[in-house]
Amino acid sequence: MISSESPVSREYTPFYPARAPFGVQQRRILCANDLSTHAERAVKAAAVLANRLGAQLTVLHVIPAHKTERSVDTAHERLLTHLTTSGLSLDSTPVLAVREGDVAKAIAQVAKESAADLIVMGTQRKRALAPVLGTTAERVIALTQSSVLIVRSKGTLNYDRVVIAAELEASFGKVMRFAKRWSFLDAPSVSLVHGFASPYQGPLYAEGFDIEAARRQIATWKRSAQRHLHNMLRLEGIDGSRFDVRVEERRPLGVVRRVLARGNSRSLVIMGASAHNALTRIIRGSLVNDVLLNFDCDVLICPHRVPAPRTVH
Repeated sequence: MISSESPVSREYTPFYPARAPFGVQQRRILCANDLSTHAERAVKAAAVLANRLGAQLTVLHVIPAHKTERSVDTAHERLLTHLTTSGLSLDSTPVLAVREGDVAKAIAQVAKESAADLIVMGTQRKRALAPVLGTTAERVIALTQSSVLIVRSKGTLNYDRVVIAAELEASFGKVMRFAKRWSFLDAPSVSLVHGFASPYQGPLYAEGFDIEAARRQIATWKRSAQRHLHNMLRLEGIDGSRFDVRVEERRPLGVVRRVLARGNSRSLVIMGASAHNALTRIIRGSLVNDVLLNFDCDVLICPHRVPAPRTVH
């Protein structure tokens, strides 16, 4: 726990490889804090991860441009207050940062400066154009290629269930590798789910089509997809024998909804962030935006190009 009298660095501290496993540099976490009640939960979650993994923690607040020095000092004081009650280990040296300007761009800049591996954020504000322009989290991921954990629970990270919205792409294995490295796969119940739209639907198949043949084809494809998902886990060194692997003929959001129990605040959804422009978002939608709108659980969003862990030379 950080006391109110503890000196908190306003500059970035060096890596501490000795605190991390041999050959791997210390993990780094950036927590974006808008000074709201929800942001306090995000800080507590970031502190839990920092304590658990010996990670360096940076806490950032972004203010509108052209604010006074008093506004900056006030923001530092409130950030320190959040840290004081976060439960962060006494031997940690957190970094406080206050920046001006666009939120997503400022987060991306500090993430780059601090070499953040994971960005922790509180509940996303609902934006009318999010389905087209992307959520703040998606914008941050596009700018940084860093993973983002959105915290809606009380910040303890003790999940009863983890649901992974999987894509049948080789790059999705990197998402699983990141989740394993950060201990997000340790929940008692882990489900790996994939939803797809059947080609055997619509007016083209309304008449004269062999429905039974279509069903056999879909069943064969489901089995093939399940084998692919298990192979992906094996290639990443993940024991998927205890995972519930589901492939269903429905929208990905519908599959996630079927797996998540009611009162899902103690659950975590993990997904990859696909690169969609505004047009494809209008046509296909955004699973990230759909999940954020429909569920109250924490969400981990990973780019498909997850950077490899840094090594000490």
